[in-house]
Amino acid sequence: MRSPGLLVLGYSNIVRRRVLPAALSVPALGFVDVASRRGAPHGGAPTALGGAFYDDYARALDASRAEIVYVSTVNAHHAEWARAALLAGRHVIVDKPACVDIESAEALAEIASARGLCLAEALVFEHHPQVSSLRGLFAERGTAPTRATAVFSMPPFEAGNFRLRRELGGGALLDLGPYAAAFGRVIFGERPRSLRCEVQSYDEDRRVEAAFSVMASYSGGRSWVGHFGFDAEYGNWIDVYGRGFGARVQRFFTTAPDAPAEIAFTARGTKAWVSPHIRAIIAHL
Repeated sequence: MRSPGLLVLGYSNIVRRRVLPAALSVPALGFVDVASRRGAPHGGAPTALGGAFYDDYARALDASRAEIVYVSTVNAHHAEWARAALLAGRHVIVDKPACVDIESAEALAEIASARGLCLAEALVFEHHPQVSSLRGLFAERGTAPTRATAVFSMPPFEAGNFRLRRELGGGALLDLGPYAAAFGRVIFGERPRSLRCEVQSYDEDRRVEAAFSVMASYSGGRSWVGHFGFDAEYGNWIDVYGRGFGARVQRFFTTAPDAPAEIAFTARGTKAWVSPHIRAIIAHL
């Protein structure tokens, strides 16, 4: 059986730092092709596992043998190239936000469903081992989350950053909204009964949202609040509470690849911690 290949459309920062290194660690992946309109960077084409380099997205879709396409263009062009890849019969993964409007998202979902293809947004924090460890800690104590708080903020970007350009799909709602949209599902396992989002900071010069807050309610009196944006100091953590048990996870949304994640928790007034990579169990708890 021929090993599947990956075609990456857009040689973005996330592709350089995370996607290509991750692709090299997948034994079943046969090759990685890369397409970039900026041309091959200094030092050679950014290909992996014997793949090819293309300087045009459409030509890459025509020529590449890859079965999977990873779309990593600027936000405003995600839907265009995801659609082209689906129509070319490829499974598609798209950087977040997958789309900048609901109409595009629904159209892509319809194409993928009709053709039996996978369409996924590359929002991966929920698959980190710390999430299953967090759930396990609650389950071990016979309780479940009822309240949660989430913070994901960062200092302002430089003026030329695409996240500050509305025509490229910038703004905090599109850039950080996917984390907020997924958080409640990850913690409570269902859609919210009510959801309120309020923009707290707006960049008038660039016409983009710089920060927003969220409050969501769920069945059984469960709820969470969150603050997201790029107009404050860096913060990336969650607090989750249930009856007799509470936990804090640092770097929850973007965990550092070179450091073990830690969950600090309190159970019946006793504080401790657990690392998902070491899976230490505190016996007296």
